[in-house]
Amino acid sequence: MARHARSGPVRDLLKHRLVVTGCALGALGAFGLAYADRSDHESMLLWSGFGVFVGAITVIVASLSIGPRPLRSLGVGAWTTVAALGAGMGWSGRGSHAVTSGRGLMMPPLLFLMAVALLTLGVWLMVWRPEQSWEKELREERQRGRGTVESAHHLKERSRMRASRTGAAMLATALLAGGSFALGRATGDDVTWRTGTAVLGGDESSPQFSARLGPDDDWTYGAQRSVAQWVDADGSSHSGGWPDCLMPPTEQHPDRAQQVPIRFATVPVDDAELGSGPQVVAVDCRV
Repeated sequence: MARHARSGPVRDLLKHRLVVTGCALGALGAFGLAYADRSDHESMLLWSGFGVFVGAITVIVASLSIGPRPLRSLGVGAWTTVAALGAGMGWSGRGSHAVTSGRGLMMPPLLFLMAVALLTLGVWLMVWRPEQSWEKELREERQRGRGTVESAHHLKERSRMRASRTGAAMLATALLAGGSFALGRATGDDVTWRTGTAVLGGDESSPQFSARLGPDDDWTYGAQRSVAQWVDADGSSHSGGWPDCLMPPTEQHPDRAQQVPIRFATVPVDDAELGSGPQVVAVDCRV
């Protein structure tokens, strides 16, 4: 039986198996973060989706480097569709971490693009079921009368190597995106999301709001003229400016409400000029 050529102290296939193991642990880590953030539905959805995505791709790559034979097109398509579902779940929860100080913002758009691309690819694989490269090479070998067990093993392993590199690249991209997002989450400000009722004031040029959350929280929260980041009712993120949902009633717009429900994020501040206490850094208009 043919031996795998060595490239360094560890065989290539063993390297891919180590990558698969690491990615499986990464998927479990994402599910752990989802459980830790279970009180925040969107955050749980984001990390659960990332775990499903990485887990599905890990299954595909594992079949290439660990299983008895690579998955056929139907299996690859099914798991690719699961990965697309996970990417879509992650993208749906993108608003849970609106404030990341610019770190890790590549993950939501990357998951959206992967959701669309992988769904298309998965459906195509399941419907058309194209012949895998190792199946084609083995069929051609058999047609030439040389389809021995040893040649079949050699062709499968050669196909594993090519496909494993592609799968490993996909996993590396996903883990890089998730890692950068998690790093930004871990090293960024201590963001706390709160929900309450905002009392609106000011005018179009200088809007403001104040909010109290209840008897258990005696702090008065508020902002004026601008917030660092806000999410509109359609889910689009904006940097700076004033949220549309917090525009006060004016003579030109008397129909606007004076009090509205609000979901906002704060970070602790201890500054000689700004004072000490929680500062509003983000507003979510999807209440």
